[in-house]
Amino acid sequence: MILLGDLAVEEEEESRLFSAGDALLIEFKWNNFTIKIFSIEKRELEDLGFCAYLSKKNPLWLNGLVICACCDILDARSIAREFLRNKIVLMEQVCWAYKPDYERVIKIRDGDVVVTTPLIKAYGLFRAVGEYIMSSIAGKSLANQ
Repeated sequence: MILLGDLAVEEEEESRLFSAGDALLIEFKWNNFTIKIFSIEKRELEDLGFCAYLSKKNPLWLNGLVICACCDILDARSIAREFLRNKIVLMEQVCWAYKPDYERVIKIRDGDVVVTTPLIKAYGLFRAVGEYIMSSIAGKSLANQ
């Protein structure tokens, strides 16, 4: 059993919605914007933290869930143009992991290497993405969002 804020979720339930390698196009509304996420994948916390460290991203924490967004293919100019012209937020890759308690850093130890990545409490758009993932884990169909 995993606790996400007020939600209690069986680990088997969430694995049917998101698993490593699933290529999903997720689309939902937030305020006056359309959010389009090309892929959402569950990761181990250490893998998410190490990737965030290498790509210089800051993962965000929300009620037991850590989320991180990366963009490797889409360029900033294309993303900005979609945002300004059409009120569409494009997110190429969102990874998430469980972390029940908030701490200011994720510490990763691998042999003699120790990596720390800042962990920030989720806000704005990232809060909406985290809430979307949690509602999907809780059993709501992705197609109905």
